[in-house]
Amino acid sequence: MGEIGTFNEDKSRWIQFDNDTEVQIRHIGRQELKALQRKADKVARISDVDATDYFNGRLGRAAVLGWRKIKDHNHPGFVRTGEPMVFNEDNLDKFMNEWLDFSNFVNTHAIDTKMFLDEKKEKEKEKNDLGST
Repeated sequence: MGEIGTFNEDKSRWIQFDNDTEVQIRHIGRQELKALQRKADKVARISDVDATDYFNGRLGRAAVLGWRKIKDHNHPGFVRTGEPMVFNEDNLDKFMNEWLDFSNFVNTHAIDTKMFLDEKKEKEKEKNDLGST
């Protein structure tokens, strides 16, 4: 059953990406998604930029608010060639353009309302389970 007012609260969640890294994802609603697509189509018409690539990058910038190691929030979690990959627009763009698994993760969790809300319920369940032990 659908619930009206689902996003009257914070629209972002820390979602586990792999065994030790989580990504803060902001849910992207239908209207914002349509605006991103219109912008990508416009940019593609007036330049040689691929609309899909442009849209994917803009979606990443709109949806990803950060990343971190799950057990050490002072560490960015992601490492490339031995160097920590801090959260910034350059690294985010690289990940969205060059790392299909990351791009798919962001797209799925930012757009799919059910997936986004299921993550919230799972976090609440884990928190309750920890509190009862």
